[in-house]
Amino acid sequence: MQMRAVFVMILLAVVLTGCQRQAAAPPPAPPTVQPAPAPAPAAPGAQNLLTYPGATQTNSSSFSGAGPTGSTGTWSTVTMETTDSYEKVRDFYKANAPSGFAQSFMNESTSDGNREFALWFARADQKAWYVITIKEQKDEGKVEINVASGVAQ
Repeated sequence: MQMRAVFVMILLAVVLTGCQRQAAAPPPAPPTVQPAPAPAPAAPGAQNLLTYPGATQTNSSSFSGAGPTGSTGTWSTVTMETTDSYEKVRDFYKANAPSGFAQSFMNESTSDGNREFALWFARADQKAWYVITIKEQKDEGKVEINVASGVAQ
């Protein structure tokens, strides 16, 4: 009987100690709220592309094929020209990311005395992209802009 009383006392002490520790522990942090993913753009087309103010559209196309991540997608491209400076056009696109997309890649290079700039924006789920290339054409006094959008299928 004495052994049983000692056992009950030890068990009670363990339970009470555990309860005290639980009561003394800080409450768990509230769960973090993840923002909802940006909605997928509608089927690619000129309405989804970023156009440069005052530029003249010279070409457009749509096609299906592999996207930058290797997944198959539908793409739309628009080619524009402007007489604004290369720097002005480049800075415009650097400052105006498509809504719901993050910059994933940026590159600037020079070829034959003309500069070229490329930006790649991707949605967080990597299923929608924008690829923007800007080509300086000094001899012709213009800058060519190509804006492509893609949505994975």
